[in-house]
Amino acid sequence: AELLRRQMAARLKLPYLNALSRQRATGNQAKRHASERRNALDDAFLATAGLPETILPVDDVMTTGSTLLACAGALRAAGVQQVYFATVAR
Repeated sequence: AELLRRQMAARLKLPYLNALSRQRATGNQAKRHASERRNALDDAFLATAGLPETILPVDDVMTTGSTLLACAGALRAAGVQQVYFATVAR
């Protein structure tokens, strides 16, 4: 996913930002049900300060969208107004 983010930023001529950090280990989400994933990801991410108003996080795979929602919540809490996502596979 990291390589994907860097390549997309370079090709789209957008700044690459390390905008999110994982605050705690959440374990493998693949074998959990959707509700278990949501609970496991509550407050799992923290967004860095000073982010632009619009941001495009990139991830490799989206299954239930729980990780994306958790990331969006952290970004919104940090003041980001618009969050769009790009994923390669679903």
